[in-house]
Amino acid sequence: MAKTLIKIVIALVVIHGAFRIGSAYWNFYRYEDALQQSAQFGERRTDRQLCDEAIETAGNYGVPIAATGLNIRRGTNPVFNCEAGASAPQAGGIAQASGQMTIEGAYMDRVQLFPGYFYPWEFKQIGRASCRERV
Repeated sequence: MAKTLIKIVIALVVIHGAFRIGSAYWNFYRYEDALQQSAQFGERRTDRQLCDEAIETAGNYGVPIAATGLNIRRGTNPVFNCEAGASAPQAGGIAQASGQMTIEGAYMDRVQLFPGYFYPWEFKQIGRASCRERV
């Protein structure tokens, strides 16, 4: 009887951890898909509008990302950080409005693996979504 009870408790702990990890990845993939969609259809929006949309979407999906963790790049233009704004252009580089648009970033989430134990899980390259802008 005791062996069966211990096996059931271990199975429940494993199922709990798997469910929590799966939920964290589910939110990650939904958010990544939303960012990809924003990149595909966002060529007429400003970088600031895309940032606001990405932060709002993160709140809707429960993704704990700060504005400092999001970057937008259009073609060979300087990277636009949602917190700091545009970075300085590279020396000798010519800014282009056309090309590929990429929205990327990273965040750290606390995933509850065991009851009462949280593990810091890093999600990298969110929404690395590239698309050709329409000409």
